[in-house]
Amino acid sequence: MDFTSRVSFLLDQIDTLYPPELVQKRKAHLTNYWSKKPAKGHVPYIVTQFPQPEDATIPDDLNEWERDLLTQLYSIIGHAGWRDDYVPILSNGIIQALVPAYFGCTEEHASMSLRTKEVIKDPKDVYDLPELGFGPETLGGKKLEQMAWQLEMTQGRVAIAETDMQGPFSVASQVWNVQDFLFAIYECPDEVTHMVQRAIKAENEYLHLMDKTIGDNLSSCHCGPCVWMPRSHGVCISEDLLAVVSPDTVSQYINPGLEAVGKEFGGVLVHTCGSMNHSIPRLMEVPHLFGVNCNSSETHIPDMVDAGGTRLLYLTHSGQVTRSDLRQLDPWEQAAQACEVYADRVAGMAMIIPFDTPLDAAQDAGRFEEIMAL
Repeated sequence: MDFTSRVSFLLDQIDTLYPPELVQKRKAHLTNYWSKKPAKGHVPYIVTQFPQPEDATIPDDLNEWERDLLTQLYSIIGHAGWRDDYVPILSNGIIQALVPAYFGCTEEHASMSLRTKEVIKDPKDVYDLPELGFGPETLGGKKLEQMAWQLEMTQGRVAIAETDMQGPFSVASQVWNVQDFLFAIYECPDEVTHMVQRAIKAENEYLHLMDKTIGDNLSSCHCGPCVWMPRSHGVCISEDLLAVVSPDTVSQYINPGLEAVGKEFGGVLVHTCGSMNHSIPRLMEVPHLFGVNCNSSETHIPDMVDAGGTRLLYLTHSGQVTRSDLRQLDPWEQAAQACEVYADRVAGMAMIIPFDTPLDAAQDAGRFEEIMAL
């Protein structure tokens, strides 16, 4: 079986396992959530278990894109036993230098990962940085090409998630060098403001390009790439430095970027990897911010919901990094916490991560249904 035939064969299986009426029912439930309406029937959740089926076959002669696509299609099939809110969707990962490359940054190897090589050596450099765009030869252009290829190969039969978008403040810090940038907030505030404004322009340009490339098949949520989000409800961006900067810095330098992106696209949800508790009151100053994403091992979820109330929606999960007063929750605790904190009080959703807990859809799907039921 050639590659194209294999993709079509897997898409047929996906259509059988996720029939249109099931997909539409789940999309309706998620649209209700993204609209910040009280949950009906159950608190939205996805068990993030995507095993490869036993008969999964990925030929050795495929290129990187082809291998990734087959792996993801097999994973969609492997998830089908769970009776959660999952809608078939392709993830597009993260490229840290994607937007910084607009200003001339490149990727370099650091330890066991890639990092963005900064280009600002002097604060005044912010006024002279080139704007290289997102042409076919750039990191952003190549990702757009891959997304367009995904759409063509899957014939529009599965959704395609936006790639991880680092927010304007994060982009500015990568272009500058994170440590130097955080000092510059106090030493060179005008240059920091200018760099953030330039990053906003680049961010919005790329978000528009993704929208143009994928159209109605685009899911706007990368924070949980397995979570379908209607394109009409805004976009999601990451500002991981929210966890380490002061509330005043949030108001002065992060909020303007969030508002600019949110206003441009009809709303914005912000993700951070660290604690978000101290930032919530300031984030609520952003008119077009509609939601937050974080993990329960670094952010105290009940306190966050008390602070944000019905003004925000919440997309949460547990994590491997823990705050000193919090801990990693097992899958059952994650589900119980979400149901207890969200229930019919606020719009909340749980991405339930198994970690080292063995789960089996045939045995455990019903138990999760019971826990999440309202």
